[in-house]
Amino acid sequence: MKFMAKLLLSLLFALIALLLSLNLHRFFVVEEVVPQIERELETRATTEFLERRIEEALSRNDLEEGREFLELARSLRREIDGELVAELERREGSVEQRWEEIKEFTRGFLKGEADGRYSLAGSLVSDLTIVGDLRDLYREGKRYIGGEEYDPFILGLSAVGVGLGLSTVASLGGTAPLKSGVSLLKVARRSKALTGNFTRRLVSRLSRSVDLRMVKEMDFTSLRGLRRSSSKLLERIDLSPLRRVLKDLEELSKNGSPLETLEILKYVEDERDLRRAVKLSRKFRGRTATVLKVLGKGALRGSRIVVKRGRYYGLVLFSAFLSVLLSLTFLVAFLVPSLKRLGRRRKPPSPGDPSPTTPSPSSRSLEDQIGQGGTG
Repeated sequence: MKFMAKLLLSLLFALIALLLSLNLHRFFVVEEVVPQIERELETRATTEFLERRIEEALSRNDLEEGREFLELARSLRREIDGELVAELERREGSVEQRWEEIKEFTRGFLKGEADGRYSLAGSLVSDLTIVGDLRDLYREGKRYIGGEEYDPFILGLSAVGVGLGLSTVASLGGTAPLKSGVSLLKVARRSKALTGNFTRRLVSRLSRSVDLRMVKEMDFTSLRGLRRSSSKLLERIDLSPLRRVLKDLEELSKNGSPLETLEILKYVEDERDLRRAVKLSRKFRGRTATVLKVLGKGALRGSRIVVKRGRYYGLVLFSAFLSVLLSLTFLVAFLVPSLKRLGRRRKPPSPGDPSPTTPSPSSRSLEDQIGQGGTG
């Protein structure tokens, strides 16, 4: 009976250890840590920091960026050096600067170049009026058909852009928001504003949306022939893999501007980052890109889940360990005597022991020996 009690105690403590282990997670405290963007911005965007960034922008003749940091300084109530502000305003109002902006915009509109803010703007406008999409589809499509080196990203987006552009006319502007997203992605690609990881993810989505083999069925003899053969293009394109991304880009542009969206895309690594950027833009509007320039990609990090040990976590863990130890102790106390008794019962006879079936002469009874002697 003692042996059975030890076994039952061993099983009882094993059960207690199991129950404590299964419920150990209940003794953790889970907290959500939300990034404090405003606090970080106040800490990092000091007067000296902002003045240095304005000076750097002036040295590159990037007056738009200089203006962005000046506006951020004013929103944070920072006093910027008056001479620095005066120099920025003087350059912004010069005739030479205006002429350069016009030339840069025209180059971007006609050639699709995107090496500056105003050429980016010109390239965007040409894409939004379907001119850029037809130009890029014609150029990249001819290379694709001719077996030359081509850009599948630009070719796929151009096909989507042409299809959406023609559909926008037919639907009286219904697909215009998606069309603006396509234009932003194309310009971002040409201006190297897209990160490598986000580009790869977009290429994967494009491959599910557009089958480039249909380009071979189009008429590339002229731009007019290409437009005519593209009339049914959207019917052969699946927009579902791209729709969410295009809508997020359209909202980013609405909350700020297309040019600011291109700046924001430099910090986006995946679709989750893009959604966080949209959320950030709802708060900071036209200053979102400037906030990212100050805080970096950390501004796009989401809330973090932090798991901490609760008050009684250590006590429960110790109790589980002690229960395991007691379970093993009683199990050993049960098994060792049991194995010893089993071993004694099953011990084989040694070679010198007499056989139990044939008794030795000395073991015979006296009566048997006398009886055998009498018969003899």
